[in-house]
Amino acid sequence: MQKTISKYLFGFIMIFTALNAACAAQRHNTQCPKGLYVRNGVLLHEGQPYRAMGINYHNALGLLLDDAQNRDFVEGFKVLRENKIPYIRLRFGPFEHMGWKFYQDNPKEYFRRLDLFVREAEKHNIGLIPSMFWYICAVPDFVNEPLSALGDSSSRSRAFIRKYTSDVVRRYKDSPAIYGWEVGNEYMLFADLPKYDHLPPKKTGSDQPRTKADKLLRPLILDMYKDFHQTIREIDKDRIIVTGDSIPRAQAWHNRNEDKWAPDSREQWLEMFEADTPDCYDVASFHLYKETDGNYYHEKVPMEKVVSDITQTCRENNKVIWAGELGMPGNDQEAKELFFRMMKTIEDNEIELSAIWNFIPNGRFQPDWDILPQGERAYMLKAVKELNERFAYGAGIDAGGDKPGLTVKHGEFYKDGKPYKGIGINYFSALIRMTGQEGYPPKLSDRSYRQGLETLKQYDIPFVRFCASGFYPNDWKVYLNNKEDFFTAFDSLVADAESLEIGLIPSLFWYFPTVPDLVGESVNQWGNPKSKTCEFMRQFTTEVVERYKDSPAIWAWEFGNEYILESDIPGAEHGRGWTEPDHAPKPPVGLALKRTADDKMYRKNIWPAYREFVRTIRRIDRHRPIFSGDTMPRSSAYNNWKNNNWEKDTKEQWRSLYVKDNAMMSGLSAHFYYYFKDDKHIHGGVQEFGPAEQMAFMMEIAEETCKPLFIGEFGPANRDNTREEEREQFENMVNIIVENQVPLSALWNFDFEHEDQVRWNITDDNHRAYMLDALEQANKKLNKK
Repeated sequence: MQKTISKYLFGFIMIFTALNAACAAQRHNTQCPKGLYVRNGVLLHEGQPYRAMGINYHNALGLLLDDAQNRDFVEGFKVLRENKIPYIRLRFGPFEHMGWKFYQDNPKEYFRRLDLFVREAEKHNIGLIPSMFWYICAVPDFVNEPLSALGDSSSRSRAFIRKYTSDVVRRYKDSPAIYGWEVGNEYMLFADLPKYDHLPPKKTGSDQPRTKADKLLRPLILDMYKDFHQTIREIDKDRIIVTGDSIPRAQAWHNRNEDKWAPDSREQWLEMFEADTPDCYDVASFHLYKETDGNYYHEKVPMEKVVSDITQTCRENNKVIWAGELGMPGNDQEAKELFFRMMKTIEDNEIELSAIWNFIPNGRFQPDWDILPQGERAYMLKAVKELNERFAYGAGIDAGGDKPGLTVKHGEFYKDGKPYKGIGINYFSALIRMTGQEGYPPKLSDRSYRQGLETLKQYDIPFVRFCASGFYPNDWKVYLNNKEDFFTAFDSLVADAESLEIGLIPSLFWYFPTVPDLVGESVNQWGNPKSKTCEFMRQFTTEVVERYKDSPAIWAWEFGNEYILESDIPGAEHGRGWTEPDHAPKPPVGLALKRTADDKMYRKNIWPAYREFVRTIRRIDRHRPIFSGDTMPRSSAYNNWKNNNWEKDTKEQWRSLYVKDNAMMSGLSAHFYYYFKDDKHIHGGVQEFGPAEQMAFMMEIAEETCKPLFIGEFGPANRDNTREEEREQFENMVNIIVENQVPLSALWNFDFEHEDQVRWNITDDNHRAYMLDALEQANKKLNKK
């Protein structure tokens, strides 16, 4: 809560409904979605954002389909794991049309071989992105139809595609080895070629030339893509589905719109690139080869510019990026240099999924392209390994050994290699009491926080959440004017926490207008990754994370405090943040003197800021949890956001928005308050829920999304409560946390004697000292269950 200095409280009611522990245990059986999936434009695996480079292993299954005794792929999987390559793209069916006869005539044996292959992938923990219909001509040729039949939903070609897709997806939808599904390979390169001079090659084994009915047009292919997507979604609701397309030709717009060869402008080409991915697909595909370098747009721009434009377009459209092929043939210096430019382009643009072309464990497939473990091109395997070691996250390829702080695996927090649950406390002012708060001068020599940490240690309170920067713009002066002094203070806090073995969860940008006011921008610039606001955010985040990433005291990172609470509120005057006059006659705090419509907070500006924050951290620290610091959405949050009204959200509306708010994060964030012991409503959440119901609901969502719940603040507070009522409420809240086995939570607030904090302040020598005892006992109970 922005209680630091908060002027508003929302009183809500509470009816306590005890939760049956057996129900909580049953919820723990819920599994994360299998494979890779997308939520709100974020690629996820086992609930966590995912990014890694893989490799094409085109013929891994093909050799087994040709020879039941072939086991080359087993050795191949071993080599890939040794090189920390977590997934492969492969042909998942015949190449030529004749090969489909095996599936049609002997499906039992066909799937026996596929079963063997998938089981080995599971055993070696290799992800699979199967490309189902690699060659665009194969299925129509097999069923004796012209290629244009791909665009006819009632054709034999489409019926065959639907059947094979259904058979495969039903059979392997529960396998963790399947990361996603792909249509085929580079279909759009066959589309819209001018006139009838560029028809696909003749059907293999036939002397009959192609006819006009074999000309492929984009609308036909797009219709098939949508049908493929729908067929899968009826069976597999979550996994990514990709087209497998290459980068469009440099003349694609003119091919399509004018039936001729002419170079596209940047705008024309990007129009075609966007159009090649149907709206129902969460992932956009492209392939990256030499032809991309210096052949695109009128300006003949370098490859790096084209990929940057692709990335920007996909981010704007909330699409994940899949660079399904990249590489260079040969082994000369020019080829090596271009290959490493491609690798750097993938890294610089933070492309989530990519795969170099093409691995083979032995023998020959394409001599100029083969990447053999002992061959001249083996340096490419090493290059992928090194890239993943510094670039990948969520892929399980980090260096071994215990990692400092917390990690998240399978929807749970882990510490020191073991599942972890704990209740900590907010120690809001632990750092800013030294660096300055509310416009008052810093007290750099104030080490009173040390005594507070020692007190918490006596109660075995495991961690604290704290404000890790200035609350107001003027509170940033020490950092801006003398970083050495700022980080000396921060260093002392981290060192003392290390010595006392107390965890720290720093919240880096507590109050939402502060950074925009500091850099002279409106609040909506949080939503502009190129703004001074976001640049400042990235700078400070980078400095802090790089400095403390190896400290065992840092348990997690948090963006700020309750930004979502201020967003999308109907009414032009709401959600703009305080102004400087609000704080007179206190010392100036540096807030804007007035606010405009550009200062009003919206989720559309918060979500991009969260994405930038996570990306910034993941370049440096790939394992610690990252939280938003948000409270629970308001009970009308969905309707605030979608319809600009105060209609109460349904349970499903609230759930969907809560998941979106935390899409980029490692866990679900919530703050949990209720103020009147006889009332039902709490501070946010589903309107009809009381505290116990709301907590159980959030735990249910945590299980479904595979994101552990972090209650960053909880506590009772009402000016009119008696001490007995306060104690009863507090004990009820702790019981709810323990009964629901909430993995991480933090009481508000320790040792902050502020005028607005009288009803929250907890010390070991005031009337709330019993709360520290209660946390100690609750932690013991929490870890017995």
